[in-house]
Amino acid sequence: MEVHGETRTFPCESCDRVYTNRKSLREHNRKNHLQLLRYICSHCDKKFYLPSQLKDHMTSHTGERNFRCEYCGKSYPRLRALKVHMQSHNSEKKYKCGLCTASYTQLNNYKNHLKSKHQNDGQFH
Repeated sequence: MEVHGETRTFPCESCDRVYTNRKSLREHNRKNHLQLLRYICSHCDKKFYLPSQLKDHMTSHTGERNFRCEYCGKSYPRLRALKVHMQSHNSEKKYKCGLCTASYTQLNNYKNHLKSKHQNDGQFH
């Protein structure tokens, strides 16, 4: 398939998703259509497909924040949240507020700033 440039696709029969291999299609079906959610939270009865998803979810009950920023000390319950935070130390803050000196690396944080700090300034709608 690589030599001739051909690609095979594996469409889902239950929705419009298409996969490049059979394994991905099988995982999609198990998770989304068959609802094989075997891992259940003992606190709130939410169900998860993978044990790692349940473990990640448990931090919402325990309050654990095991992922700490080495630059400023802020901590997060999930690694991906820390990685997003790390961008604030590594990249240019391209979202600059025109009403004060605040600046942000992420658009969502900038929008939240405008809503919470400048909603009543008459300039923000």
